[in-house]
Amino acid sequence: MFFPKDMSRITLVSHRAHMKRIIDALYEAKVLHIKEYIPKEGDYYPIGSPLGNAEKISELLLLIQSLKTQLGIKGEGGKWEHTSIGKAERFLRKFREDADRIDSEIKEVEEKLKSLKKRYEIVSFLREVGVRKFSVLSGYGTLDVTGGYVSDLEALKNGMSGIDCEIFGSDRKREKGYPVVLFTRKEDAEKVREVLGSVSFSRIETRMEWRRKAVEEEESVLKNEIHGLERRKSELERKLRRIGKERGAVLLGIEKSLRKEITKSEVPLKFAVSGHTFMVQGWVPKGKEDFLKKRIAGITDNIYFSVEDVRHGEAPTQIDNRGPLRPFEFFLRLYSLPKYKEVDPTFLLFITYPLIFGIMLGDIGYGLVLFLTFAFVKFRLKKLRSVSSVLMASSLATIIFGFVFGEFFGTEHILWYELHPLIHRGGQHMNQLLIIAISIGLVHVNLGILFGFINSLKERHYRHAFGKFSWFLLQTGGILYGLTLFNIRLLDPGVSLVILLTGVIGLALGEGFIGIVEIPTLISNILSYARIAAVGLASVSLAVIVNEMAEGMFHAGGIFLIMGVMLLIAGHAINTMIGLLDSFLQSLRLHYVEMFSKFYHGNGEPYKPFGS
Repeated sequence: MFFPKDMSRITLVSHRAHMKRIIDALYEAKVLHIKEYIPKEGDYYPIGSPLGNAEKISELLLLIQSLKTQLGIKGEGGKWEHTSIGKAERFLRKFREDADRIDSEIKEVEEKLKSLKKRYEIVSFLREVGVRKFSVLSGYGTLDVTGGYVSDLEALKNGMSGIDCEIFGSDRKREKGYPVVLFTRKEDAEKVREVLGSVSFSRIETRMEWRRKAVEEEESVLKNEIHGLERRKSELERKLRRIGKERGAVLLGIEKSLRKEITKSEVPLKFAVSGHTFMVQGWVPKGKEDFLKKRIAGITDNIYFSVEDVRHGEAPTQIDNRGPLRPFEFFLRLYSLPKYKEVDPTFLLFITYPLIFGIMLGDIGYGLVLFLTFAFVKFRLKKLRSVSSVLMASSLATIIFGFVFGEFFGTEHILWYELHPLIHRGGQHMNQLLIIAISIGLVHVNLGILFGFINSLKERHYRHAFGKFSWFLLQTGGILYGLTLFNIRLLDPGVSLVILLTGVIGLALGEGFIGIVEIPTLISNILSYARIAAVGLASVSLAVIVNEMAEGMFHAGGIFLIMGVMLLIAGHAINTMIGLLDSFLQSLRLHYVEMFSKFYHGNGEPYKPFGS
């Protein structure tokens, strides 16, 4: 709970003939975090190579991904009772053939539809402009026939007034413009082009072979053919979806099985392998050594298995926080996991994050709204459960401090019940809250220094531990001497100065020049907690302004009553969102920047056992 789990370092050496069976046993055990072997100059062992089936499995996984994309299959897992890669390949090849055949039919139908719809568009165009027979569009020696859309029909008619022509058109404007067909003399072609260019003419091709003489008859036949092809396309798409649904679970099952096999096949890349032997190194949680040893004991007697305690150095981090503490790991993973043997601050986040959040927002009404909102989010969105749980705890703290401050949406009463604040925020009482905020900062930052002291002792860096302890001497001497300036003498000023100077010397010895330079930083870290009071004051001030504006509207009566209600809802909704954002981020900042900087290194490698 207070530190990551203890780890044991495992070294396993055996003959290459047993590699596959040992890999299977390690995979099923799911406890060994394998360390990647990186050969150094002079090392005898090179790195291993993937097992023989790795290339085939990778090929099949690519095929599966292609099928999932093609058929829109989603999800994970599924059922696959066989373990044979050959059976999986036959299933997948057959699946691909069936899917490709249907997909090919769909594409063929789409091409036909595209062609028919283009012809249908032309036929509809001709019917609309008044052409009844296709024969009127061709067979002229001295005339040009031009069809298309113009943006301005009147402008076209005016432009063609000096040219001998016949215009067939519709007064009904379409998306492309007004449909027209022009019959003009060939010798006027240049003039016609100039006029058409001035009215944004969009040409449509009408010269093609038609199966029937009448336009309406051709349109009717084309319409029926298009409907028939669209029905065929829908049938094929349903058939494709159906085989995806029927075989999708098996496909996902094969994928799961193959991913398991590819993980096993590629793990020798992390081994040291010679001509006859191989070596695996890694870590298991303390207490799991015998379990792992029993898993591989039955494979062969020719296995070297050693266990070493990991007191220092590199090891993966496995943090184990249960119950209400677990959601607060969200902040740790967002920042960085602790290094092995470093203090796990999750339990501290569990206590201080809701506390600081609650003091900042500190309103019963806002707390209730946020608690109900995040309770809903928690049970509706699984991915946001951790952060929702954290914010629910923070909302409860907000409600508690709402009673302490006597605030319910900025007022000091809940309907007929009058609240009795223990601490007032704002106005002449602002200094009281400011002192509380700075006091929280003093305690919070010193907890960070204490954890830094513990970390240094755990790592046996005694000089650095002495430097951390000197921070306490420095602060104690400084506070005692500062109190004498206000005529408060808890110790003789000379003794206070000795404690202060001892702390400075200890810092110089323990942390060097950097420790001395960071003395002003400590003061700024503590003063930074004044933002707790500032955010709280901003929130309550905005709530009071909204209430006073709404009250003025209520006194005015009439329609202003409705406007007052709307102002209350909108104003407090905005204030809730601002308060949530400020409290969430500022609380996080005080932990990450002001406190963690005193002890937390992070950059821990997460414990990921092989096979998990």
